[in-house]
This record gives sequence, structure tokens and C-alpha cells, in this order.
Amino acid sequence: MAQSTTLPVRPAAISGFLSFNKMPPKLVIAADATEEDFDQTLMDHLEEEGYDVIYLPYEGGGKEYANELKALGDDLELGETYSLVVFGVAAADALQVHLKPMPKLNSLIAYYPPVLPPKNANYPPSLPVLIHLTNPHPPVTNCKSYTYYHVQNGFAEHNKPQFDAVSASLAWSRTLGQIRKGFKIEVDLERVWEGHLNNEFRQKDASSTVAAMVPDAYVNHVPTMTGGIGTDDLLRFYRDFFVQDNPPSLKFRLVSRTTGVDRIVDEMVLLFDHTEEMPWMLPEVPPTNKHVEIAIVSIVCIRGGKLYHEHVYWDQASVLLQIGLLDPNLGKGGVERLPVTGAESAKKVLDAHSYESNDLLEDWWTDEEDESEDESEEEEDEEDEDEDEKEDGEEDEDEDDKDEEDEEEKEEDEEDENGDEGRKEEGKQLQDKGKVKAQAQDQDQARPNKEQQKQKANQ
Repeated sequence: MAQSTTLPVRPAAISGFLSFNKMPPKLVIAADATEEDFDQTLMDHLEEEGYDVIYLPYEGGGKEYANELKALGDDLELGETYSLVVFGVAAADALQVHLKPMPKLNSLIAYYPPVLPPKNANYPPSLPVLIHLTNPHPPVTNCKSYTYYHVQNGFAEHNKPQFDAVSASLAWSRTLGQIRKGFKIEVDLERVWEGHLNNEFRQKDASSTVAAMVPDAYVNHVPTMTGGIGTDDLLRFYRDFFVQDNPPSLKFRLVSRTTGVDRIVDEMVLLFDHTEEMPWMLPEVPPTNKHVEIAIVSIVCIRGGKLYHEHVYWDQASVLLQIGLLDPNLGKGGVERLPVTGAESAKKVLDAHSYESNDLLEDWWTDEEDESEDESEEEEDEEDEDEDEKEDGEEDEDEDDKDEEDEEEKEEDEEDENGDEGRKEEGKQLQDKGKVKAQAQDQDQARPNKEQQKQKANQ
């Protein structure tokens, strides 16, 4: 097996590892196979991570196997603990045995056990349990578990025909994370990655760059498929096609960085003037002297303190558009414009508000215009309704005013009629008074005549 290498690690502030700096953490693997027949690659990788790997063969299981599991922590000193990684039928038995507390066991990881613990099984609170499953409809369990689809039992073992690289890599990251939690170990992945970038872009040293990678490392620039696999190819690639073949104007700006158990994801913006040929990004394309700004995503996997692989993604159509090798108006088959963007796509990564979203979606803007037209029509309809209501209100007010005027006129007429009648009555009364007065005057005039007649008679 490979020699153990030291990963840049530091114990957590509260660790309890009294002899952590003296001996590597103990990790036990158990499976239904002899040590020679088990996956040596997996054991090498765990040793590269700095663990003292011990193999425990299943050998039919039973009481003897259970007793061996229970005795795994007997030789540990005060404060030391161990992790257990088990496969297949050995995993099923281990899950059953460790329902009872094992004080020095800090984590239990089981790969595709044929039998799961019952749903109501309760493991000691101090024991994290992780189970990797392949059944598309796994039984319900209280334990933390992950299901891997489209693969079979054995997918995580490199020496089996069922081995699946993608699912095995995913399970490895989860297993490694659980083990580190058990030992309370923190790993400084960023220091490893920053060292690689320094050798690659600042020192421009191909030998130092490759020396910081594992022997089976690989690099893949996805849009152009440039890079290489293994030490020899990578050394030639970095020396002859990368470190000395970037324009002096080349700059990276880090937008975000996500760090996982064994991976770092960098979101960056790359800026350069295409004054020199760039084989890794624009192979066989002469310099165009065009300015380019492009968003790039780099996903790096680190194993045992060294770079294992790097996947780099960017929008190649945007690069070709910016250097003038792609005309967005050369659409065919009814395509009026190719769905590509230039430097604005990188600028929008740096500033989300720098450009409008969905500029290539014609229906987006058409729908918005239709919505605006609909809103305008609705507003016009509302205005018309308001005008109609206003006019109706004014007509109602006019009718009310007219009714009030008619009412007033009627009242005035009535008053006039009452006045006329009053005046007639008053006139009649005046006439009657005149007649009475006249009669009184006649009577008064008649009295002197009678007095005169009486005087004449006496004479």
C-alpha cells in the first residue's frame, strides 16, 4: 500500500486527542473478502488522507466476528478513538452489533448492507451512523443514508465489475466527511489550492505545479477538452501549452468560493487581451488582439493534500463572439440570431444589474409589451368608465338641479297664486269696507237734510 502522507490538518479547538500528534487516527475496514482481495485503491486513498488503516476480514461472521468488532478499541490509549467502515454482509452485522454503546467508536459507515436495522433502532447518541444504499426503494431507517441510483452493490470498490466512478466519488466525499467529523479534524483545502494557483500563474513553474498533484491526477478544460491525465501528460501540457502561453494582460477576479469536504468550487471572471495564442482556451487560433471577459467555474478535488483533478467550465461561444470568430447574426434554419452573448455575460456575473436578464428571449419582451398594452388598454377603459360615470353624475346633477328649479318654480307659482288670491281677498275686503264707508257717508249726509227739513217745519 502507499506510504502515508501528512495532510495539512489541525485538530478542532476541543479535540480530546491526547496522542493525536504521535500516531495517525485509527480507521478499520471490514468486508467479506481477504485483505489481498479487497479494494487496495480505496485503502491507499485513506492512507493518503493520513489514517492508520487496519483491515478486518468478515470470515463468515457470527459470534467471533462480533467479538472482534467489540474489541477494536481495546488497544487505544486514553482519549483515542477509531472509525469503522464496513461493506456488504459485514456491514449488516456491524450495524446490529453497534446498537450497544462502544465508547471509543466515533463513526460507523456502512456500504450497501443486505439487511438494515429496524426502523425503531436507536444507536447511542455519541455514534454517528451513515449508510450508502443502492436499492431504488430503500427501507425506511432512522439512520442517515444516501441512495445511489442506476448502480449495483459493489459500486464503491475499484476492483469489482460493478464499480461506478461517479457514484464512488460521491460516496467517498460523504464517507470522508463523516470520518473527519468523528475525529474532529479540520482540513485547510484552500491552502493547497492557493499553492497550486501560485505555481501555475505567478511562478509559471510547470514542474512545481505537477509535483503538487497526485500521480493519477487529471485536468479537463471542458469546452476544449484540453489538459491531460497522469504526471507525464500534465507536465508536458503545463510546460508546453499553458504556463508560458498566457497573455501578460491575463487577470482573474474571484467572485465566490465554496469549500466542501474534498472539493473547492471557484466562480471567477477571466479578463485578457488576445495578444498571444492560448492553446488551452483557443487552440490553433492566432492572436486577434481583441479584449475578452468571460465567466469561468473551476471545480477542484483534493486528495491527501494534493490536487487530484480539476474541471474547468466556461462559455466558449461567448469567447468566439468577443474575438470576432462567431457572428451572432449568421443563424440558419429560421434562426435569426445565435443564442450567444459577449463580454456582457461576464460583466453580469460581477454586477447582476449591469445588463437586463432574458435579452435573448424575444417572447419575454413581447409578452411584456403585450402586458403593457393590456395595462394601457385597461387604464384607458378605466378612464372611459370614469368619464362615463362622471358624465352620468353630471347628468344626474343637472336633472337634480332641474328638478330643484322646477320645484322652486312650482313653489313660486303657488306663492304667486296664493298672493293673487290674497290680493283678491284683500281687494274684496277693501271693496266691502269702501261700500260700508260710503253707506256711512250717505247716512251722515242724510242726517243734515232731515235737520233742515225739521227746522223749516217749525218756522
